[in-house]
Amino acid sequence: INPCCRGGDLVIARVLPALRERAARVEHGQEDWGWHAWGYTESRRLAVDAACDDIDAGDMVVLVSVHARGPWWKLWREHELEGPELDALRDLVLAALEGWTDGPCTVDHERASGRP
Repeated sequence: INPCCRGGDLVIARVLPALRERAARVEHGQEDWGWHAWGYTESRRLAVDAACDDIDAGDMVVLVSVHARGPWWKLWREHELEGPELDALRDLVLAALEGWTDGPCTVDHERASGRP
């Protein structure tokens, strides 16, 4: 197990019930970079990715993203979306983690891709 994977399974386990209520199909598991839970609707992929940022402190990073899917989605890259759907997924994750963490969850709006 990579150090970045530690604890991600616990975060994803907290989020899964709420994600299952929003998506027709959900897959989850461990990757080299941490853990993921992806919910699929007819036209969207709702992604929740969790990785350990600091093992000693127990700090986790949770990235949420919404991707548009269409008939072409397996051939070309999905389009990442912002706006109300992303806000709703963020709120879903925050609600699932609220009261479970030792401290408040903070939201950083900087995108991992570096794009504005």
